[in-house]
Amino acid sequence: MNLVAGQPLLAERLALFARRAPHLHLRASERPLPGCDAYLFPARGLPPSAELEALRAGGAAVLAYGAPELLRAAFLSGCDDFLKEPWSPEELECRLERLASQRAPGVGAGLSFGGLSLRGARASSPHGEVSLSPPQSAILAALLARPGQAVSREVLAYAAWGRPCAAGSRALDMQVAGLRRRLGSVEGRGSVVRIRALRGMGYALE
Repeated sequence: MNLVAGQPLLAERLALFARRAPHLHLRASERPLPGCDAYLFPARGLPPSAELEALRAGGAAVLAYGAPELLRAAFLSGCDDFLKEPWSPEELECRLERLASQRAPGVGAGLSFGGLSLRGARASSPHGEVSLSPPQSAILAALLARPGQAVSREVLAYAAWGRPCAAGSRALDMQVAGLRRRLGSVEGRGSVVRIRALRGMGYALE
């Protein structure tokens, strides 16, 4: 289990326990990290909802901790679970195991829609397989998690880089264009899966 503590002091709080639980790999970072199973944030310092949505779209669980009166706001922001103060590392471990068991059926299967599948950084179809860059695979994962639905530019930017794009930036559009080209190399005749731009909203996988 790869756990990211979204605050250095929190990482220090859990460091001793992590040494006693070798299966729990603990890292401290205020930004998304590849290959993470769960993120733990203080309820009073949660990232923007769009960033939480991007983390969850990438397959990670998001937990918050804090005073009981912050529970409702944490869940409304998109958290999967909440630890009421005071909590112990053992309680955190139990909650992580429960979340992992709930998500386990989808881990091996990856994400798929309309014959297009994504496993790690490789996208495949019945016509072939292609490798993607980290931003491209993160964007595709966010789109595959919500097929047929609009995914905002903000969510896709957080998924790709862990931060919003600067005003007027075309970085996201360039990544999507590159992703379309990569997917085009494994599309067969009559393929119906495409990434559609939604003006003023974002993108959708259809």
